[in-house]
Amino acid sequence: MAYEDPFAIAPTNDEIVAQNKETAPVTETFPTVVNNADDFVATLKYGAGYEAPWLVVRDAEAEGLKRKLEEAVTTGLMETIAKASAKAASLAPAKAEKPAGKPAFENGRVQYNNGGTQADGPTRPDNVPPHYTYKSGTSKAGNSYKGWFPPQGSDEKPIFVK
Repeated sequence: MAYEDPFAIAPTNDEIVAQNKETAPVTETFPTVVNNADDFVATLKYGAGYEAPWLVVRDAEAEGLKRKLEEAVTTGLMETIAKASAKAASLAPAKAEKPAGKPAFENGRVQYNNGGTQADGPTRPDNVPPHYTYKSGTSKAGNSYKGWFPPQGSDEKPIFVK
């Protein structure tokens, strides 16, 4: 059985070089970032973990930076960034469970496979959000407590365990 040579009609190297010389070179332009060391910069971070969003504001003058920061507050830009970040985080794929006894570093703390900061903490119930941390102890009034607590500064309520 005989097959036709698929490369028999391919152009030679000389033909390719000649064809490339006839076409105009392609030039691309890319945006450039100018980083002026004399600029005033304010970096606002929305949380403790590395995944928390940042708002970076720059201006050549201190008064201009102050005006931009005030504008970010009065226009609701800061709240919009926080809401957009929370929405984006909710769309992220779920993190894989860590093997038992293997701690991981997450949200600025050592996290065990049960989601708590203690190795002897209970297994996380289904109704506890993944960003809650298990804590137990004695209050200043002498009352013992244990439960799942949201990150510090959060408006969310803790979930106490009986």
